Amino acid sequence: GNVTVNLDYKAGVDNSQFIDVLPIADFIKNSLTNSHNPDEFIEVINNNVATSLFFNNSFNFSSVLDSASMKLDVAPNSSIPFAFSDTVKITPDGITDQLVSFELKDVLIPAQSSVGNVTVNLDYKAGVDNSQFRDVLPIADFIKNSLTNSQNPDEFIEVINNNVATQTFSNLGLSSVLDSLAVTLGVAPNASIPFAFANTVTITANPIC
Repeated sequence: GNVTVNLDYKAGVDNSQFIDVLPIADFIKNSLTNSHNPDEFIEVINNNVATSLFFNNSFNFSSVLDSASMKLDVAPNSSIPFAFSDTVKITPDGITDQLVSFELKDVLIPAQSSVGNVTVNLDYKAGVDNSQFRDVLPIADFIKNSLTNSQNPDEFIEVINNNVATQTFSNLGLSSVLDSLAVTLGVAPNASIPFAFANTVTITANPIC
């Protein structure tokens, strides 16, 4: 995977308070390399590494940072066969905020005689624990199957995507762990829409779309 780290320093820190990034990078790399539990989701691994980094006494992040975030990008593999990323943001009060993103390529949409790429963002509620992360594979399968099973040629892409996003959020019981679910459906030019087209639906527990 590729890792992106953002350190958001408190306003007004002086030059003596900046932290050497090399030990930070080594800590992250070693922690990820030493994670061997095959049953742990990427979300759990990233959350554990980011949390242990932030509260490691040798770095003393809480005294100089407003927040730290760590994004882990994972290429398609045998466990997750599509592009996937997880971002964890941590603040000194110990609260974590986590965003999971993945992309499904070349999904058939019979209703529009087209093929689309789907980007999904799962914005978890602040402070969820490791037991609450959802397996992304059933979510991906539900979305893909819903799009593939859309057969009404009179439905706009907007309607199809709204139905899929709403059903995913409600049928899979995501409201208990997510602040929001966003589904972006990008469609290549086709007989129905002769230009590149994208639609994004965001569903919240309220619900609002």
